[in-house]
Formats: sequence, C-alpha cells, structure tokens
Amino acid sequence: MGKETTAAVEVDKDELYVPMGDFAADFDALCKEHGAFAVPVRSHDAEQAAREVGDVVPSRSLPAVWLTDEGRRARIASWLLDTASATALIGALSATQSITVLSFWNAGLTNETLTMLAEAIRSTSVSTLCVDANTGSLSPTTLSRLVPALAAETSGSDDGTDLESPWPLRTLSLRSNGFGDDVALALGEALKTNGYLVTLNLANNRITDAGAQGLVWGLRQNRVLQSLSLNGNKIGDKGAGLIASTLDEFALEHDEIVVRRRAVSKSREEERPGTASKGAKGKKETPKKEKRGKSAGKKDIKASTEGVAACLGPHPFLEAVNKDRKWYCPGSRSLAHLNLSYNDIGPEGMEKLLEGVTVQEERLAEAGGLLHLGLLGNSGLSTSSGAALQDIMAERDPMKEQETA
Repeated sequence: MGKETTAAVEVDKDELYVPMGDFAADFDALCKEHGAFAVPVRSHDAEQAAREVGDVVPSRSLPAVWLTDEGRRARIASWLLDTASATALIGALSATQSITVLSFWNAGLTNETLTMLAEAIRSTSVSTLCVDANTGSLSPTTLSRLVPALAAETSGSDDGTDLESPWPLRTLSLRSNGFGDDVALALGEALKTNGYLVTLNLANNRITDAGAQGLVWGLRQNRVLQSLSLNGNKIGDKGAGLIASTLDEFALEHDEIVVRRRAVSKSREEERPGTASKGAKGKKETPKKEKRGKSAGKKDIKASTEGVAACLGPHPFLEAVNKDRKWYCPGSRSLAHLNLSYNDIGPEGMEKLLEGVTVQEERLAEAGGLLHLGLLGNSGLSTSSGAALQDIMAERDPMKEQETA
C-alpha cells in the first residue's frame, strides 16, 4: 500500500515540541500542538511508485502537503492554510534544510498568514517561493510588503531585525493573484537593490503601463534578474516602449544621478587603502553603535548603502558616460528571458521593442542580452516589426544551436 510520509509523534501537552528536522513528523506534531487540522504530508514520488505496482493510495483531492523531487519541493494547493497550520508549517520548515521550493496554489492565504510566512522564510533553505492563485484574499498592501520582507540581501531593518540569510530568495512567483500596479511599483522599487532575485513571474495579473513604468525603474538599476514574465497582463504600447528602453542606452534622471554619485563615492572609498568597513562609516553613527550594539551597526550599514544597488559587482550606473551634459547608462544585458505574451501591445510597441533588440544585436556576443522574447497574443505581432522581432529572436535561441549542432 502507498503510505503517507507523516510519522506519528506523541506530543506532551506540558512541553513544547522541539522540531527534529524530519519535516513530515515535525509538521504532524506541531499541528497537534497548535490545534491545527491534521493535514498529512504525502510523497508524490512514493505514491506514484505505489500506483505502478497496483497499490491503492488515497485520493489526490484530499488536503495534503505534497512533497516532490525527493522531498525538495513542498506544495500546498486548494485547501485553507489557517493561522494554526501556518505556524506549524513555519516550525517544520525552520528545522529542515531539504526543502528549497515552497509553493502555494489557491491556499486561502490571508494577509496575516502571508506576513507570517514572509517573516519566517529567511531562516529556512527556501530559495523559490510561489504564491499563486490567491485571487481576492490578499490585499495589494500585503503583497507589496512581501517584497521587502523577502529581500534577504538587504543589510538590516530599523527595528534591528536581521535580514541576512545564507539562502537568499532566487525565484519569486506571484501568478494569477489579480493585483495591479501597486504591487508592480513596489516590486520595481525592490529590484533597485536586489542582488539575488533571478526569476520573477507576474503572469496573469492586472498590471498596466503604470505598473510597467515602476518595474522599469527597478530594471534600470538591476543587473541580476535574468527572467521576467508579464504574460497575461494589460500592458500596452507605452509600457512596451518603457520596457524596451531598458535594453538600449538611457539617460539618467535626477534621482538616478544622485544614486550614481553615491555609488561613485562608495567605490572610491573601497579602493582607498586602509578603508574602514561599511558598518563603521560615519561619526554620527558611532555613539549609537556603542550604546545599542548590534542593531545600531545594522542601521549604520543600511545608511552607508542607501540608494546603492546590492548587486553582485559594481553598480551599473558606474558605467554611465557624460554626453552633452547628460549621463547615459548602457541598457541591461542580464535579462535573458522576457515574456510579454497576451498583453495589449500594438504596432507602436512592437516598433519600440524592435529598436531595443536591434541595439542589443550589435553587442550580443560580448555583452549578452535577450535570448527569449514572448509576444504571442499581441495585435502588433502581425506587423512587419513583429515579424522582424520573431526572426531576430529565432536566431538568438540557444536551443536552435543545440538542435543544429
């Protein structure tokens, strides 16, 4: 018979249960301790093997925490994760280092439970978080807070909370949540200083040109993000043009010039022999650091890096050159996968995207650039610009080279 992976654990009501690192056993015990509904932990791999030999296994429609990929992926789908269950899940996750992908699909997450998970996930091994299909249950404010809460690369917070993590978030999926531009603007702000997020999936939401503008401000400073999906939103020609502008050389705005000055100053200080560490910078912070200890040191680090992207390498604005009394920065070469399928992009937007991709074409071999550009379902795809884009991207596709090799 196919068996659930949950092990029976006796819980002493007079003593708090201490997780042992066995996710199934820990989750079961913590659910009992917190009075949560007993949801089993089931192994997809084990039950599939049982089915192949004719064993009978429970229905897949029953509530469960599903483990796949040899226990590295945990998925909760189509059942309500209440506060008690979320508390148990957090406790079990914190004690295991095996789960790297945590996925919620229509799990009834509330503002409270999502905030709890966002705060706790830093202390786990989770590098991929999927919060999908929670339409109507999550406010834009909560989703906006999710981004900084999961920004494991930031240096610290005003309340002294340690945000550093040995497993920084690399992939974030927020598909089919029904949110709009508020969340996109917050994500764009976070991308300015995000040095670890590699994949961002915002498919099937309600992001318009205004939200695209917010994401663009982030992309202009980000040189780490490699994949961005905006499939199935409401981005039009203006938004497409803004996104295309990040591929080409762009002029820095006033706020960005200020960021560049800070980056230049920081770079010069680091190159100076005998430079003190970032946490020791600034006489004004020294008394606070002596009085408050660790938390003051974190505020000191945060102040010294404010406005400077925590990317892996020099800040991209350091590449800017002065032309005719304006600073121009090279466009992004790190973004390799961009999905704009099923939006409202017409001929004008296609023309702008073609211009951006064409500029990249001249320096693609040495500097990198887009390898995949999804455009299906847009009216402008049938134009000459759309056809030219498809031809260029077909030539760039690395899979094509493998097929012809």
